Amino acid sequence: MIFLLVMSFNLLGDGVRDLLDPRLKSGVLLRAQAVTAVDRSHIPAARHSDKALLEVVDLQVNFRSGAHVSAAVKNISFYVAQGECLG
Repeated sequence: MIFLLVMSFNLLGDGVRDLLDPRLKSGVLLRAQAVTAVDRSHIPAARHSDKALLEVVDLQVNFRSGAHVSAAVKNISFYVAQGECLG
């Protein structure tokens, strides 16, 4: 009996939340989607192509908040050779 009472309250609470939550439209929770802008207008040439298994040249990462852009990484280059680990 207690189990049925608890389950009934949970089901009622879920229904009220679904009814009143503005993020829910047609039963689907809407979340903000990630927006990624990729600029590949300039792709630099490899520098260590003979030794590198992975090479990153002039990496730049920016975060945008409205019209404001914050640079997180500017012009970072590295390579990982066989047998090396990164981290």
